[in-house]
Amino acid sequence: MTVYVVQEPYKYVDGVPTAKIDLRAAMEFGDVVILAPPGNTLLNTEPILRTMRDKLREFSDDDLILPLGDPALIMAVGSIAARANNGRVRVLRWDKKRQAYHIITLNI
Repeated sequence: MTVYVVQEPYKYVDGVPTAKIDLRAAMEFGDVVILAPPGNTLLNTEPILRTMRDKLREFSDDDLILPLGDPALIMAVGSIAARANNGRVRVLRWDKKRQAYHIITLNI
């Protein structure tokens, strides 16, 4: 099982991009793969979309999307994953009350 993180949120610490979110809880659901680097990747869309299509080529019901990062990238990843998996996408959603992730399934 793979958890695809759309784009890891970051902040700058001493001029260096540093992760804002601890992904250890997501790692309980599978191997974490980050699809897009930090920063503004949509100035030239084709290279990043090609990379995402390649990484999500084998997306299946066993895999999950963790929708972090740029909203436009999140939309693109959802669309690419749904196309690869007959319209089904499983998403990790953070529950603030329980302080834990839970899985939701979208049939698009």
